[in-house]
Amino acid sequence: MRLLITFSLLSISILIFGQTIEGIVIDKIKNKKISGTDVQLISTINMFEALTDNNGKFKIIGVSPGIYSIKISRIPFGDTTFHNITIKGDTKLTLDVHKYCKYDASVHNKTCPVCHKKDKAIPIMYGVPISTRGDSTKDEGVKFVTGGCKITNCDPNWYCKRDSIKF
Repeated sequence: MRLLITFSLLSISILIFGQTIEGIVIDKIKNKKISGTDVQLISTINMFEALTDNNGKFKIIGVSPGIYSIKISRIPFGDTTFHNITIKGDTKLTLDVHKYCKYDASVHNKTCPVCHKKDKAIPIMYGVPISTRGDSTKDEGVKFVTGGCKITNCDPNWYCKRDSIKF
């Protein structure tokens, strides 16, 4: 019975004194909602945490009014922190986590930025290849070059055999 009373009082105090923070995490440039993102609402005395759903939405209940930082963590994007977010009442947020990658422009364009030739560029293959027989930067018949493990979404897409550069 004591447990039921304690839980009831805690629930009522959260509803009376706590605010609800709802938001969505998106990449505005690519117009894509980001799911599976860790969202932390941090102040000097509190920290609240949520995970975005398949639609990039999150909800945190029981937040005290105050000034917070919001930290978004997701491996491909790295961490993004928004500072000095004032929470006075129930709040709706839109958080843009786009990170510019200098290799985005070369995804579909294999023209070398140095020699301006397409026929000298070969794809960079990430992960563990089944065979490395075709992996050589000197051989003209090579079809790809290995790039190792891909741990971010900002890695080069092409290798120019003539100029020995990745782009």
